[in-house]
Amino acid sequence: MGKNIGFIGCGNMGKAILRGLLEAQMVLPKEVMVSTKRGETSRLLADTFGVQVAKDNGQVAHFSQVLFLGVKPFQYEDVLREIRQELKEHTLIIGMAAGITLDKMEKILGSGHKLVKIMPNTPVMVKEGVTAMSCSNALTEEEKEVVRALLRPISTVVDIEEKHMDVITGIAG
Repeated sequence: MGKNIGFIGCGNMGKAILRGLLEAQMVLPKEVMVSTKRGETSRLLADTFGVQVAKDNGQVAHFSQVLFLGVKPFQYEDVLREIRQELKEHTLIIGMAAGITLDKMEKILGSGHKLVKIMPNTPVMVKEGVTAMSCSNALTEEEKEVVRALLRPISTVVDIEEKHMDVITGIAG
């Protein structure tokens, strides 16, 4: 695919996505950078997958053409404020947390960012999941397809209106 992919926060869902991307050979380990709250988690990901470890979230944001945000909902605002100056204009920003809307992300980052909200269900961990996806108006159809392609190794991707995401969250857990 030839895109630098970053992960800020990389828990179970992030790790499932990362593993799927690498096993499907969609990215090389050197094209992936991670940053986690706990340094030992980042080192474990580097040892397991051969990916790069960032010194901070800003470095991941600057590196990434596609950025997965796998932090807890209560951490989102702080992380978005921390990275907003490091984001490139065309970075696809993919949030995986319940409770934060695309509108809220845009208010923090400023308008025009290419924002995606996803809600994978737990079977993505065994590459048999379903991922609901909602996108901001800033994304082109080609960019939406890039996101779908990144998620296909682990799940079927279903486009939904964001207003239905809470229902999906309740079902997916």
